[in-house]
Amino acid sequence: MMRNLLTGVVVMAAGGALAAGGGVTRKLFDRMDVPAGYETVVGSAELPAGASIGRHTHHGVEFGYVAEGAVEFTIDGEKPYRQKAGDFYRIDAGKVHDAKSIGAPAKVIAIWVVEKGKPLAEPAR
Repeated sequence: MMRNLLTGVVVMAAGGALAAGGGVTRKLFDRMDVPAGYETVVGSAELPAGASIGRHTHHGVEFGYVAEGAVEFTIDGEKPYRQKAGDFYRIDAGKVHDAKSIGAPAKVIAIWVVEKGKPLAEPAR
């Protein structure tokens, strides 16, 4: 399962929409170079209705997909925005941000490309 998810992420990160045989369609969300000294972490977060992850930051970029429900993202210095199931999001490195489920439980699948050896996330100061 994890290998298939990661394979799909790698394919999605390649750029552009790709058609596959058998009626399968791939939708690519983002493309980025990964410099030496970074690692990719793939995971998910499940938020109960109305729950917030809490303000935090990462030592690298986070991008992901809202798999279930709806999430409001707040990023310091930017207008809050909402994403629903099926939507993609990206949060640039070092940006202080939070995510809160809206109205019902939510689930996101996230990929972080972060500095190797540093914590995945740190609470905002």
